[in-house]
Amino acid sequence: MRSAARGTAALLAMALAGVAHADCISITGSVYSQNFNTLANTGLASALPPGWLIRETGSSANGQYAGGTGSSTTGDTYSFGSAGTAERALGGLRSNALAPSWGACFTNATDAPVGALDLAYTGEQWRFGVTGRTVPDRVDFQYSLDATSLGDGTWIDVDALDFATPALGGTAGLRDGNVDPNRAALAATLDGFSLAPGATIWIRWNDADISSSDDGLAIDDFSLAVHGDAGGPPALEVGDTSADEGDAGTTPLFFTFRLDKPAGAAGVVIGYTTQDGTATAGSDYAAASDTVTIPAGETAVTIAIDGNGDTAQEADETFTLAITSATGAGIADAQAIGTIRNDDFVVSAIHDIQGPGATSPLANQFVTTVGVVTGRKGNGFFLQASDAEADADPLTSEGVFVFTGSAPSAAAAVGNRVRVRGTVFEFVPPSAPGQLPLTEIGGSPSVTMLSGGHALPAPIALTAAMTDPAGGFGQLEPLEGMRVTGSLTTVSASDGFKTPYNATGGINGILQAVITGIARPFREPGISVLDAIPGGGTSPPIPRWDANPEIVTIDSDTLASGAGLIGANYQLDLPAGSVIEGLTGPLDYGFGRYTIHRDPMVPLNVTTTPRPRAARVPGGNEFTVAAYNMERFFDTVDDPAVDDDRANAAAYATRLQKASLGVRDYLHAPDVLAAIEIENLGVLQALAAKINADAVAAGQADPQYVAYLFEGHDIGGIDIGYLVKTAPVAGGKPRVEALSVAQPDTDPFFEPGRYLNDRPPLLLKAVVNYDDGRAFPITVVGVHQRSFNDTDVTGAAGDRARLKRLEQAKFLANLVQGIQTASPQTRVVVLGDFNAFAFNDGLGDIMGVTAGTPVAEEQTVTPGDAVDLVDPDLVNLGELAPASERYSYSYEGHAQTLDHVLVNEELIVTTRTSTIDHARINADFSDSNRSDATTPTRLADHDPVIAYFDPRPVADLAITATADAASVSVDGTLAFTATAHNNGPEAAESVGVGFALDAVLPTMAVAAPAGWSCDTAQVDAGRTSVACHATALAKDADAQFAITAATTPDTAHATVSLAAAVDALSLDPQPGNDQATASLEVAARVDLSLRIAGPAKKLHYASLAPFAIDLRNAGTYTAKQATMTLRGDAPAANVSVTAPAGWQCTVADTVANSFEAVCGATALLAIDVNQHFDVVVNVPARSDSTQFLTLTATAASASIETAPANNAATYQNRIVGVP
Repeated sequence: MRSAARGTAALLAMALAGVAHADCISITGSVYSQNFNTLANTGLASALPPGWLIRETGSSANGQYAGGTGSSTTGDTYSFGSAGTAERALGGLRSNALAPSWGACFTNATDAPVGALDLAYTGEQWRFGVTGRTVPDRVDFQYSLDATSLGDGTWIDVDALDFATPALGGTAGLRDGNVDPNRAALAATLDGFSLAPGATIWIRWNDADISSSDDGLAIDDFSLAVHGDAGGPPALEVGDTSADEGDAGTTPLFFTFRLDKPAGAAGVVIGYTTQDGTATAGSDYAAASDTVTIPAGETAVTIAIDGNGDTAQEADETFTLAITSATGAGIADAQAIGTIRNDDFVVSAIHDIQGPGATSPLANQFVTTVGVVTGRKGNGFFLQASDAEADADPLTSEGVFVFTGSAPSAAAAVGNRVRVRGTVFEFVPPSAPGQLPLTEIGGSPSVTMLSGGHALPAPIALTAAMTDPAGGFGQLEPLEGMRVTGSLTTVSASDGFKTPYNATGGINGILQAVITGIARPFREPGISVLDAIPGGGTSPPIPRWDANPEIVTIDSDTLASGAGLIGANYQLDLPAGSVIEGLTGPLDYGFGRYTIHRDPMVPLNVTTTPRPRAARVPGGNEFTVAAYNMERFFDTVDDPAVDDDRANAAAYATRLQKASLGVRDYLHAPDVLAAIEIENLGVLQALAAKINADAVAAGQADPQYVAYLFEGHDIGGIDIGYLVKTAPVAGGKPRVEALSVAQPDTDPFFEPGRYLNDRPPLLLKAVVNYDDGRAFPITVVGVHQRSFNDTDVTGAAGDRARLKRLEQAKFLANLVQGIQTASPQTRVVVLGDFNAFAFNDGLGDIMGVTAGTPVAEEQTVTPGDAVDLVDPDLVNLGELAPASERYSYSYEGHAQTLDHVLVNEELIVTTRTSTIDHARINADFSDSNRSDATTPTRLADHDPVIAYFDPRPVADLAITATADAASVSVDGTLAFTATAHNNGPEAAESVGVGFALDAVLPTMAVAAPAGWSCDTAQVDAGRTSVACHATALAKDADAQFAITAATTPDTAHATVSLAAAVDALSLDPQPGNDQATASLEVAARVDLSLRIAGPAKKLHYASLAPFAIDLRNAGTYTAKQATMTLRGDAPAANVSVTAPAGWQCTVADTVANSFEAVCGATALLAIDVNQHFDVVVNVPARSDSTQFLTLTATAASASIETAPANNAATYQNRIVGVP
């Protein structure tokens, strides 16, 4: 307290005449008290107790307070209390948009100056702002002697009356400020002034601003009274006391009456009386009603009330001693409690108290137990049975935590054997109702030392099997409260804190680990089993996540502090992946985690191997796009319009240096860097200049970064920007040519007057240039989406948070889809801090909506997030990385990815490879690294992510195919020629040519040119194929292939087709010429024979002459498309042909008086089956009897004829009877 010392001469001399305030509280000789229970408990209100005021500043200030329980994260002045109750406290929760203050004014209504005031109140914590934070928030107490309101005048700090967050750690959310450890009693004397009669003193509490989300803090049970220096009567109080009852007779309980200053000349006469509580006058104690005097000049007097001894086993009993009157003093505390401690009891063994299950069979019962103290905390101690007292049941723990609420008494020293008497409770923090209960002994337990110097019980060795990742919580329940030992591997760096103004940080002694041998745990899909599903949803269909029960917390310094050692000397400052051997101490449980409290007396063996690890160096043909959340990167200027974390000059220089190291040495100066959480363009330009200069100084290539940044709407003053590498390539073009940088044309309001996107996406259209003249256009969309804050709570705040995240995801999805639709050839990279997991976390599927791969509606809490807005879908490159590398952030020991790189299909198909990596420089390292300018570690809490893209070369491949002959015999060889050609403009790489014949031809072979390799023929589904491959095909080069295959009987009469196709890893701008076909016929060998028979005698004019034609296939194959053609010198009208089954015939005139009959088989002509044709000719007239009728028959087919000589037959005979 800077102003409370009585020795401040200037204040002692000050005598202020105040201005009367009709609405101020009067200072009289009595104590003023206020419990704030008249405040509203719901909605908005402005009614306050008389003399009390609130003051709000910021964009959301409205001069009213809200009734709340601590569940809301909205900045406001609050009437805090449990839901529906009248028990209230006055306080606030600060945010970027509102800073609350509250206080009162008091006027001296006595007839004498007041030189000191005694002020007391209870500070209450109703919300914890950030999970795991170890730096307390606070409300700052001040008073003023010249103010006329809470916002003017000169104010004096009284640090002793500041209220700081009492309950740190654990999960963010509401707390019950009416229970320990969420409250603290504060009192101090304001002095060093002289407040004249009628003058006014003002008091106020300002809600201080912590760098992360603030806590909900309040005041309650306020009292103010004139201190003795004002010349009034002394204040009288009486203190509580206790004594063991004894087995018989009486034992005195001594009560002391005390004054805050010596009694006056007449002394102080005190009247008192006893009143029954659980103790009964007569049987348990001797009732008394009398007076006692504190003589003049003295400050205390003691009386004795006799307690009666007995041997009954009973609980402690109490009675009240009440002050009934006081002459010569004012009564400050009128009652005291006398406790008759029972010393007749049954001792319950600790294993009987713990029982074999998660809860004690003696829960809520008063017990007495005995054990050895194994460790002390600030609010209790661990007690364990000696090894000889342990039972044989492996399911019952031999240890228990004794909750004292404050530092344990000296009796509970480590190694002491003590007797503890108290009530068994199953403790579940109000802020973590889903966790398992911790069995403890509480209820103001009594602790009696029995003996000292005992050896501690032997620790139980922990094994990996005890914390099966699939085994759920409670696996270590049988060891709760007991000493354990083992080898543990840290899965995150030591927890800590940061001070942005100085760019410094530190640790708090807390680490997260697994038993060595268990794999590092990662965040998994679904809502934690420790958390309620907001809005009353059910699982399934909403997925649940097991919250990684294998994680064990290490508290490395609490027991050291409890033992009177310097706790900081025992804090472990380790990166993730460190191995701690020999860790020993009691096993605690809280906030969903088993915790090993390190025994400071047991030595450790620590192996620290993790070091900062750079992302891989890009290949010669790759270009890179990276994203780096640099965590509130501010300059030295305090911007009053935003909630910035101004740095001093040295801190700013340190952060620039660390960022330069990270970008140059660990990201290898990416071609494009999306810089996240940058204050303004000036900061990003300073960073660009620093990187460029440091690169030159280090002998590295100067990236010549140019900075781009557009301001957004974030109240915290953080924005998205780009560093674009402009160092020239061969030919003078910049490596990256920024065509445009812009925010979206529209940014809708989410609520009236509030933009949807606090940090709008930033679009960069650019061209990446190469030394050989190639150019690769790309569009980059930098992203920083809304945080997880409030997404897991039920009610309006949670609904709002989840809906805003969904609407941002939909906005981004529509933005990308618009780019794809307008120009399908655009290659898109969407990257940055999405504040979302790659999967559905049960609250919402943010990445699924963004990428076009949402889950079903019923699988999330948020309505409307099953919408699919992107086609083709985006690909999350992080999901293609090895599983062990899928993280950019660590939270409570859970490795997780918040920083993603999404790419569209066009970018995938136009690159050989698209991959990501991370520079491991932040997530696995502690905050103690923040001030070290020689290393990039812990500039921020996110690891930067970098994407590598290897563009395909452009080569127009073409292929032709021809058959070497139109046909081939069935016992011959098929032969084709195919030629692949590269039209350029670049060499094609990893070229493949495929050949397929549409028949089963296992002898298929391909003769390829030098540099090519071909597989053996593969037969599948009636096709035969061969694939050939070469590493490259130069521009304008040809590759000619000879494809052969021996025919088979099955191919007889078939048309065999060759399909040829060429493809490559390179990009083909004209895919239409990548395929070709050719075909040839496979002909069978046949031997057709034909004979014709007709009348042997002369033919008579006008008679019907019958003829028989027989056709036979004497070959070894059926004949394809067999025909029989009959020609003769008679009109077609005179001829009729009757064909055998399966044949069709036509008869037609050819020239005058001549005909041609053509008969064709409708199927293959079988072997050795006679085909008989009946022909009837109406013999035509001739000019004389010397004329003939001539018929000629021929056989043919589409097959190969082996004996063509017998394929024709002729009939000729004279016609007589000429008319």
